[in-house]
Amino acid sequence: MFLGNETTLARRCTSATFDLGAIQRPPPREGNLIMRALIFDYDGVLLRSERPKAAGWVLAALAIKAEVGGSLIDSIRAGDPIAAKAAFEWICRERGPAIKTVTSFAGLSREDTCNAVWAALLSQYRGPLGPEDLNALRTSIRDAILLANAAAIPGSVCLVQAASTRLHLGLVTHAKRQDVETQTAHFGIPLRLFRAIECCGDNDASGNSELVKTLAYSTLCRRLGAKPSEAFGFEDSSAGVTAAASAGIDCIGLRGSDNPQNLSSAKLVVQDLGWLATPDIIQMLVVSVASEAIDNLKRLSPANC
Repeated sequence: MFLGNETTLARRCTSATFDLGAIQRPPPREGNLIMRALIFDYDGVLLRSERPKAAGWVLAALAIKAEVGGSLIDSIRAGDPIAAKAAFEWICRERGPAIKTVTSFAGLSREDTCNAVWAALLSQYRGPLGPEDLNALRTSIRDAILLANAAAIPGSVCLVQAASTRLHLGLVTHAKRQDVETQTAHFGIPLRLFRAIECCGDNDASGNSELVKTLAYSTLCRRLGAKPSEAFGFEDSSAGVTAAASAGIDCIGLRGSDNPQNLSSAKLVVQDLGWLATPDIIQMLVVSVASEAIDNLKRLSPANC
């Protein structure tokens, strides 16, 4: 786990080695910025939270089936970080396939995730409890497990810090605003640098997760004063990439070891965003349209992509 403040995160921002000569610098355009906005997904892009979140769902499912003791659940519910960390490590070690299954649901809303977890892990359960009980139990232990085991993603935070002075930044998430504020303060993610934030969880919207997030992307573009062609999205899930594309926004996929989803529909897939956080790259984004920027990024050293 990485826990620290914004200054500590900033010190971890290092410049990767890549071929600056590969950047095709377009002629200056009259007027204003061409690329105006960068829109970041939250879980899996700024916060490495996929496995802790999955562990919360798996532990809740085991509790529904009475396969873990109530005293463990009570300790985690009370906010005991030692119990939360020990439970996370045990779940990852002993229930690896279940963790992998649940992380594949990344990008879905809370309601859709709950239904998917129930179908995957509790389809044979014949007791008196239902999906609403699974969601309530998982919610009661979620924060303790997340705060004890998640981590800020330094390269992504570096890009936020570097780009915020030249481009408008947006944040989109299925989480609730209060949860995002608590977590970003805990992990040192500079939420203040985002000019607009869309927290789909605040609306308690049910229905298609992808549609909800597509609408959030469109709303962010309006709030940031950018057309979809003047923005990039950063996503780690196939559902997120599709949502951005449905809003007309080109998307860069961030492939993490904790969530190896199919990101083939993204315009570009990378393993880290820190190498984008250089003055040359930011300047290139500022003076480029999205298609030019993608072409330039693809010309960079393959070692970084």
